[in-house]
Amino acid sequence: MPGKGPERETDPATTFPQNLTRFIQEARAIGAKPILVTSLARRTFDKGKIRGELKPWADAATKVAAEQHIPLVDLFTRSVDLHNKLGIAESDTFNPPIVPKNKDDKTTDHTHLNAHGAEVIAAIIAEELHKVAPDLAKLLK
Repeated sequence: MPGKGPERETDPATTFPQNLTRFIQEARAIGAKPILVTSLARRTFDKGKIRGELKPWADAATKVAAEQHIPLVDLFTRSVDLHNKLGIAESDTFNPPIVPKNKDDKTTDHTHLNAHGAEVIAAIIAEELHKVAPDLAKLLK
């Protein structure tokens, strides 16, 4: 995500797809069968809809998966659809607790998940893996 400095961010048009391609090649070199999963959408709303600032990275992952002929779980689209349907209040039930820095700190984490959110998202990933990698189905509950 932009804003963290060049050591902690990638560009969705250049370095991000280059890194994904390298990871895929390295995985294949040791006999692994890579599967890409796009980013989970941040639960940040604008006018009642998910803002979707991670879409360029999800699009880049989708393109790399197609170019490299590997399965893709489009978690970004599934999570955007889910949270647009749930709305702000229900989406906030996915937020992990935050320890306030002071009594006026109203920080909320709309990126990471609590146990409830993790269970919902894990179920979506498992469902999608059944579709894109059916040979894994026997390993999933």
